[in-house]
Amino acid sequence: MNGIPPYGPDPVQKTDDRKAIAIVIIAVCVAVIVALTVLFFTGVIRFGTPRAYALSTTASVDNRQRPTSKTSSFDGDTKRVYCCARLQAFEDTVLVARWYLGASQIGGFNGRFGAIAHSAAGRFLTRTGNVAFYLERPPSGWLSGDYTVMVYVNGKRAASKVFTINVEGQAATSATYTDPQGRFKVDVPNGWAAADQQSQQGVLAGFVSAGGQYPPRFAITETSYDSVDATHLNANVANTDQTAQFQPYSLGSSVAARRDYGWDYVSGNSKLKLHTVQVVVQGKGKIYGIDCHSLASDYNKNLPQFNAIINSFRPS
Repeated sequence: MNGIPPYGPDPVQKTDDRKAIAIVIIAVCVAVIVALTVLFFTGVIRFGTPRAYALSTTASVDNRQRPTSKTSSFDGDTKRVYCCARLQAFEDTVLVARWYLGASQIGGFNGRFGAIAHSAAGRFLTRTGNVAFYLERPPSGWLSGDYTVMVYVNGKRAASKVFTINVEGQAATSATYTDPQGRFKVDVPNGWAAADQQSQQGVLAGFVSAGGQYPPRFAITETSYDSVDATHLNANVANTDQTAQFQPYSLGSSVAARRDYGWDYVSGNSKLKLHTVQVVVQGKGKIYGIDCHSLASDYNKNLPQFNAIINSFRPS
């Protein structure tokens, strides 16, 4: 048979095929590893899910942003209320804290984990660290009531904590007023009464505090504005004697604009220096005005309460 085996191919050829297959497999594996490495270091692939947990409130924190003594009850002498949390996040994870008194937002904070955490933050792997947000006592002091702090991670609500502030001798905050025609709701501070009928002309609802030369007050009106865009509103007031500028604002899901200004109130032979915060907010087919007035000398003292009133407004 001329020395050629009659059964099967040359064994050398089989060995070469196996080497070729092995080389291809190795090349594919190397390519996959390189591709995964590139995706990882460009941030396309990350490992871990950002989250917040172990929320607590305290009046002070240590140098690692941990609560020195956890509590959910504070008194009127508390300078700051801290919300402490453990975070598992990337360095660019966006953190937001929102503070509420009842249903009204009264404060907020946002930042990135890498900038505020007491920990080295990871770009590709989540790291765990401590964060502490705080709400500072207003210049006029706390209002008694139930507060809530909510923490959001990359735009999603992650955790919340309820706490109470009790100011000695101070009644809890407010009651909700519902417009008889169902157009809106707003919180009215306890002890405030409906304004007299004469001052209610053109007003949907008005309330005034008790006592004083000119007690703080607020009114809800339906305006003639056809937009709440700040630029549009500023063009409307540009030629009036009160040219304070509107700034974009939001009330929950409602678009709004806000401005504050001082002015002289003349009644008979008396003239008072007043200060006003005005918010124009979009409702369903209507644009409402919320005007809060105070003596200029008392404005800073009344501003936290004005903010609570404004932020509680909900058009239907």
